[in-house]
Amino acid sequence: LTVDNLSSMDTLSERQLEIVRATISLISEEGVQNFSIRKLAKAVGVTEPAIYRHFESKDDLMIKLATYIARNWHEMMRQLPIKKQTVVEQVRIMFREVMGYLDQNRAFTKTLFSADFFSTESRMTKILLELKNEGLTAFCELLAAGQSVGEVRGDLEAGGIAGGCVGLGWWRRTDLLTT
Repeated sequence: LTVDNLSSMDTLSERQLEIVRATISLISEEGVQNFSIRKLAKAVGVTEPAIYRHFESKDDLMIKLATYIARNWHEMMRQLPIKKQTVVEQVRIMFREVMGYLDQNRAFTKTLFSADFFSTESRMTKILLELKNEGLTAFCELLAAGQSVGEVRGDLEAGGIAGGCVGLGWWRRTDLLTT
């Protein structure tokens, strides 16, 4: 899943975008397992059949939701001001900006990090897992580049450092979101 793949996917109409955003809000409040088209229709102020005029099925809605999340994430990452910085400074900027973005977009964050999304084998789950894996891989590559020039400790595996940092960031988000 690359930005190019995402940009070639269908764009959402204004009404679809409104429905996707309402879906994010509902999922962040109640979880994926408690999400229903009936609740979504009520939240948006339409009938259930009206939702299906904009999305072929609940699965189609969830795939569009995952695509929307991936697009937003890629756009945020693309706008990070990390060019021409040392690796250590790139890591600092990345974490500061990503954590700020997650703090400012709590419903998005709760949806992205929802354990419920990853309990099924759906196309939506695959999109979100691929997004998380891309981020971890890019972070590992950045750390390895820092190790090769002596900016990051070389006695630790880049993947272990990245996993620990991402886990710490995830824990921080979870901690902040439950209060």
